Amino acid sequence: MYVIESELRQQFDALARTVQALTDQQGEAKEALDGIRTLCVLGCGSSFSLAKSAATLFSQHTGVPAYALPAGDVLVNFESYKKLLAGCTLLLLSRSGSTSEVLRAATRCKQELGCKVLSVCAREDAPVEELSHWNLRLPWAFDEAVCQTRTVSNLYVAVLGLAYIAAGESESLAELRELTVHASTFCPAQEETLSALAQGAWTKAVVLGDSGMAGLMEEGALAFKEICRRDSNHYHLLDVRHGPMVQIGPDTLVIALLSSGERDLQKRCWRIWRQRQVTCWYWTASPATGRGSPACTLRCLRVGRMNCGRSLPCTVSNWSASTMLWPEEWTQTNRRGWIHGSNCNGQSCGKTAAPAGQRPAERNIRLLQRQRVRHPSGNPPGESAGYGSAGGGHSQS
Repeated sequence: MYVIESELRQQFDALARTVQALTDQQGEAKEALDGIRTLCVLGCGSSFSLAKSAATLFSQHTGVPAYALPAGDVLVNFESYKKLLAGCTLLLLSRSGSTSEVLRAATRCKQELGCKVLSVCAREDAPVEELSHWNLRLPWAFDEAVCQTRTVSNLYVAVLGLAYIAAGESESLAELRELTVHASTFCPAQEETLSALAQGAWTKAVVLGDSGMAGLMEEGALAFKEICRRDSNHYHLLDVRHGPMVQIGPDTLVIALLSSGERDLQKRCWRIWRQRQVTCWYWTASPATGRGSPACTLRCLRVGRMNCGRSLPCTVSNWSASTMLWPEEWTQTNRRGWIHGSNCNGQSCGKTAAPAGQRPAERNIRLLQRQRVRHPSGNPPGESAGYGSAGGGHSQS
């Protein structure tokens, strides 16, 4: 098994420890978060993407204004940001806790503007701790691989938990404990179909997501670049209907996380994908999930796709037709569709033929394998592995 895959599969065990840390430090976190008038979340790279989600989630749950800035931008243009940053509380996100831009920008804010500094990092005794009034350490979430996976999901749950604590939403915080349980059945059920999807004839990816998930989905788009060297971008769901649409066609894989918000507006995008013969995969939360915590989302996830070759495709056994996001006629067999999957009864829907002269882009898999770093244990590709201690085994190559 390779480092990236190993860390990816261990993320839910790490998440359980992160939720426990939030619970154990709830009192200290509440005290640190009380009295915030404005929150500015700083990060670099993947952490800046997560900073965007953190700012949105904090404002949505507390009503306190919050925004995200790249630490490097603040460092270079500090004088221009002085009025914006004056009086705010900083929340620093960092995998290593030693990112130079984050440390230097936060130091100036603290020394020259008197900003209070909070932080979340994935290493113990990191330099960011000395700078912070309060720090949440997640050493079990640290990724050795260049491409962050386990760290990303744990940082996201950490900032979501902090938003719950600041807002006094103890029930929502408790719901995060259910993540590992739901993931142990949900994740293995997706592997076969997603593996087939990865072999499709796509050369670029578009990842769509709104609201508090937007930053996390932006990081998901970055993973396509880092792991399999494929062009990729993140857009908000309805924004993609404008300028970005000109670059989306049959060679594009579209992955979308649909919110529990206004469904009719979200449906309209799928008409466009059908017209453009785009391979599309989406996850959606039931409207009943309310605040939309990850625990609720995993309980209500439904997976579907276009370009499948049959109506009502699904890989989740408890599919509910009432949650479908497009009329049945939108999912008529598409001549370009040749992805294997299962229908709502759990039966194989087979595989339709690929267009003449066209074959699956197996190079995506080869590039992915080429970019992986071998795990120190030396375990070969294809070894059985599960999603944490609660997960069932599933072979991967």
